[in-house]
Amino acid sequence: MTGRIGGLAGVIGPSLFVLVFLVEGWLRPGYDPAADYVSALSLGERGWVRPSSPVR
Repeated sequence: MTGRIGGLAGVIGPSLFVLVFLVEGWLRPGYDPAADYVSALSLGERGWVRPSSPVR
């Protein structure tokens, strides 16, 4: 049972991380995913959103 929960966490966690940075990048004016790193989303007014996503 523990392996199954770990497996689900291994799929859900990174998926949520990707979802958070895609939505935040889409909402952030001036953010260009081809030119900026994902960590650039932790700067500015809504900078708390990316570090609070489940996977660091």
